[in-house]
Amino acid sequence: MHDDPSPFTLRDYGLTIAMLLLGMFFVPLSVMYLDLPRIPGDLVDARLNNYFLEHGYKWVTGQVASFWSAPFFFPAPQVMTLSDNHLGTLSLYSLFRILNFDRETAYQLWMLALFALNYLCAVVVLNRMRFNPVGAAAGAYFFTFSLPMSAQLGHIQLLPRFMIPLAFYFALRFLEQKKTRDLVATCACVVVQFYCVIYVGYFLSLGLVFFFVSYLMLARDRMEIRAVLWGSRKELSERVLAVVGSGAALMPLMYPYYLRSMDSEPNSWEVISWMLPRARSYFYTFNESLTWRWLSRVENGLPMAHEHRLFMGLLPLLALMLVPLLWIRVPHWRLTRIGKLFSLTLLGTILLPLYVDGVSAYRLIYSAPGINAIRAPVRIILMQSFLVAVLVALAVTFLASLLKDRPASVKTILAGALLILMICDQGLVHPDRLSYNKAEAQSRARAVEELVLARDPQAKLFLYLPSKPDEERAVRNLDAMLAAQSMGIFTVNGHSGYEPRDNRPDPRKPNFCSHLQEWFVFAKAYYRDLDHIDLLDHLLVVGDHSFIGGRSDSGRSGMDTGGVSERAKVEGVRGGGGRIDTWKGKSYHPVK
Repeated sequence: MHDDPSPFTLRDYGLTIAMLLLGMFFVPLSVMYLDLPRIPGDLVDARLNNYFLEHGYKWVTGQVASFWSAPFFFPAPQVMTLSDNHLGTLSLYSLFRILNFDRETAYQLWMLALFALNYLCAVVVLNRMRFNPVGAAAGAYFFTFSLPMSAQLGHIQLLPRFMIPLAFYFALRFLEQKKTRDLVATCACVVVQFYCVIYVGYFLSLGLVFFFVSYLMLARDRMEIRAVLWGSRKELSERVLAVVGSGAALMPLMYPYYLRSMDSEPNSWEVISWMLPRARSYFYTFNESLTWRWLSRVENGLPMAHEHRLFMGLLPLLALMLVPLLWIRVPHWRLTRIGKLFSLTLLGTILLPLYVDGVSAYRLIYSAPGINAIRAPVRIILMQSFLVAVLVALAVTFLASLLKDRPASVKTILAGALLILMICDQGLVHPDRLSYNKAEAQSRARAVEELVLARDPQAKLFLYLPSKPDEERAVRNLDAMLAAQSMGIFTVNGHSGYEPRDNRPDPRKPNFCSHLQEWFVFAKAYYRDLDHIDLLDHLLVVGDHSFIGGRSDSGRSGMDTGGVSERAKVEGVRGGGGRIDTWKGKSYHPVK
């Protein structure tokens, strides 16, 4: 492989930047709008990621003492291990907070910066692989702004993928040049990707395994296979050290999750099988696709259909179909070997999780340590999109070579038409459906904050009750979490990928008062050695409790639910978790 990229002209730089700006305009900014009044996602997962990033910023700046024990789901410890943590991109979000942007706007700018970073890393790598500028721009555009990525805007934690192109680039250099420093760089990229997103780090690791295996399958020289696998004794020790060192670098990230797994039920095979890709998953997309929304009818029969929107568009499919032609027509072309390598890697990563009539090869690795924690293997498409991006760049570069004797004006027109088709192929319609109003979301959290401050300006811990026990529980919990975060206090409310196994107080359950008492006594005993546990003696309960027998005064709330801002305080708890004497001024007997 040649290390020196093709020399970029001013026009090439203009093309690269133009495609980035067009992609930003037609995908993330079409969802957010130019003045950023809307945030991609919904009021649950999107705001949860915003909460995690803000918590990380507060930890970095010394405003909270612990990163892993965030102040929600009180008094449960280590609650950041219940979901993604964003450690790898905290510095980027913190930069925007330091520049005095508010929590939600910094979150939007963090997203935009990551879209740009994904694109720039991809286009640089594709250029260094010696694809022509149009091919590199087209491939990078697909990797960054593809339909599968837009379909995951509701899971924005999956956005940071900028280490994927770099990892494959250094892996390719290692395979071709056998230099240990390139293997070290590959391992470093994988480690950073894990810190950014554990899911994507796992998928990248799988992809690299297939990448190495595919290279060995294509290698015909036994000496070359030996050089890749172990090399000299010194090289072997250096390579083992690089792999072991990367594992050690992951320990601070993964060990808290390991401790959490010791107290958690693993995902069953049945749950994971719902989110293994089917063949038709690759031909299913969402209603907001500009060109392919009619494929949303493929949804019928797909479990967890919103996770199966894997259709990549027409141009990537055409690029995939072109690869076998290259093998036949130009088997010795310098880029054909790269095409074979990435094609075999893509094929392997498709076949492994593919679910056909109740059978999947993924079952073979399901029981490996940590694998069953990955609940949605279907998201491997976010790693596969770079493999496809390479093949898109390859196809465009090959077509450009066929036109090398054509007039420059013809090549310019064709290149422009191709890039416009790529934009339309991956474009969105009605993008407002993929977002929520920023101001309204901020007002929801402020309303809860006002409830707490109105009842007790010195409150250190509260529980917020929704207006109805079965209405938007996760949304209301996020309202409470964000309000508590703004005030710098704790809340019993919480939402995450999983919940602590301590029988959380849930207004949807019957006999909520008794349930709250039971949980209170349990929590005091179970968490008795933790810091701040005494705050439970001063728990402030706010919200509308009319549905649990309290009085309602709808004229005083100001909440959009029409409920009352009713105060309830848990008092009179006797030492050792004995009993709750009063709650809302009423007496209760101890739980039998």
